[in-house]
Amino acid sequence: MIEYREIQTLGGGWSVEVRQSGALLGHIRKRPDTGAFAYYRGAANVLTASLESGDLADLKKQVEQKP
Repeated sequence: MIEYREIQTLGGGWSVEVRQSGALLGHIRKRPDTGAFAYYRGAANVLTASLESGDLADLKKQVEQKP
């Protein structure tokens, strides 16, 4: 089961940790340039978005299909 944990980041930013069985799979962040939500696959990945959507619920569905 995929779990989502909202966290505060440095400078007042926003991020959602994506976890499965406690293991960190990646992060969801809102892109400041487009306002879309982007999923960054991998615990250390901060540069390359794997999935993107303007709707957070839609992005979560996409992540659950391809964690």
